[in-house]
Amino acid sequence: MKNLFIIILFLPTLVFSQYKGGEGDGYFSVDAIVEDGGLGFDNDLDNNNVSVYPNPFSDSFNISLNETNPYGTSVKIFNVNGVAIDEVLINEKNINYNKPDLPQGIYFVQIWKNNKLLSIKKVIKN
Repeated sequence: MKNLFIIILFLPTLVFSQYKGGEGDGYFSVDAIVEDGGLGFDNDLDNNNVSVYPNPFSDSFNISLNETNPYGTSVKIFNVNGVAIDEVLINEKNINYNKPDLPQGIYFVQIWKNNKLLSIKKVIKN
């Protein structure tokens, strides 16, 4: 088992975790914790280099990366239940994520680069 991403739900707490390492010698790293509407992050995550706006949004939101080379970056969208909604590969610093058919609710935007989770942002669809 090389890399395993786990979402654990202990109401009202949602934990995003990632298994790091090889067979039998790996460990779990907690990447984000959502408690009672608040979002806490592991120190390894760099949430200052990513902006997601407007929040809340209606049909689309923008993602801005403060990266000199965004090539190979992926955006993963999860609903509040931890179900993957979408994944988009991006090669630009600024993108518009347009999903007017997305149901209203809370979503988590994950930014990945080189198989490393860089950031998690919570967005709300009106």
